[in-house]
Amino acid sequence: MRVALLSSLELLGAEDEGRRAFMRIGGRSVLQRQMEFALAFGCERIACLSDSISPELMDLQSFAESRGAQFQIIRDARPLSGMVKSDDKLLVIGDGVVFDQSVAHEVLGEGRKVLTLPADRGVPLGFERLDRDRAWAGVMIAAGALVERLADMPRDIDPVSTLLRLALQSGSITAEVSAEMLADDSWALVNSSGSAAKFEKRWLAKAVNPASFAALTSSIADRTALSVLKRHTRPQKAIRAGAAISIASLIGAAAAGWAGYPVAGLGIAAITWFSGRFAGTLSSIVSDGLEAKRLNRLSAPGLLVVVDALIIMLALATVPPSKKIAAFFAVFMLLGLLRVLAAKTHDFSGPNLRDFFQDRGLLLAILCAAAAFGNITLISQVVAAILMLFALVRSLPSRITQV
Repeated sequence: MRVALLSSLELLGAEDEGRRAFMRIGGRSVLQRQMEFALAFGCERIACLSDSISPELMDLQSFAESRGAQFQIIRDARPLSGMVKSDDKLLVIGDGVVFDQSVAHEVLGEGRKVLTLPADRGVPLGFERLDRDRAWAGVMIAAGALVERLADMPRDIDPVSTLLRLALQSGSITAEVSAEMLADDSWALVNSSGSAAKFEKRWLAKAVNPASFAALTSSIADRTALSVLKRHTRPQKAIRAGAAISIASLIGAAAAGWAGYPVAGLGIAAITWFSGRFAGTLSSIVSDGLEAKRLNRLSAPGLLVVVDALIIMLALATVPPSKKIAAFFAVFMLLGLLRVLAAKTHDFSGPNLRDFFQDRGLLLAILCAAAAFGNITLISQVVAAILMLFALVRSLPSRITQV
């Protein structure tokens, strides 16, 4: 069995208030990130050192238990002997340490191992020195048998540092984490709000690439999600709210079309796209790393399919029965061209234009205005013709080069 030992004892620097473990990075505390790594690593029991029982720890206990793991808050090392057996593997993560989880998984492997950093780079940042050349990177796997040796030591020892020394003395191998991980803020010790902000900036840049402003609706939705993530202590609630609004507006748009108000339905459908994009972007960030991406931008392909089907239904509702075939063909061709152009982005456009072709909020605004003046078929044909001309023009250089 694998057991994890975490800590929430250390305070931030003099300029900040609070504890390292509870600093929030991208909507999740440092301790929650460590716990997610421990769960993904296969730990079935998690112990957390703390001198008090705080609401944050109670929330994390519920989080761990919801994923099938046992969580126990301990004040010192003595309760560990009842949690860790001699043949167990003990994952120890230092207080306030954050890191690229995929790299940590790769370097740790399966055996007993102590991760290190170059001392000249790690010690000035607050990492614990091991010897002249090495500092502890804040993560290790130790043998469970070492816990028994803690029982013979004074009660006021630092369990994490003591286990680190015992692991090295017992012959655990070391593996160095590249100093480049420190340079690009992929591995850090959060001991101030500044260090947390640097890691968050790097992590967000890697986790999500907001849509360009060419896709105005998607761009605003993505940046709203990032803004909420930085300020919201419970981003999962914001995800659920966005998803609920998306579903409610989807039903409302369909109902408006059915009731004879398709123009209003097209306007409401824009809310479906915006809120769905917002919730999906937020969910893809929150489920970063080793946690399964159950929503993955609220299933972006699925959102496109639903909104496109809604557009066709509402467009048909804006025209009399005698013109429905023409309207269906025009809107269907328009949506098809947008999908082809988005899929062919590497051939003759780029990521900015891909976002533009996928942005249904902008398209809905155009179609809503067209439907209000009774010209949705004509406008769809014109826009489709412009897109077709664009595709032909952008494909010409490659054809000429081939000849």
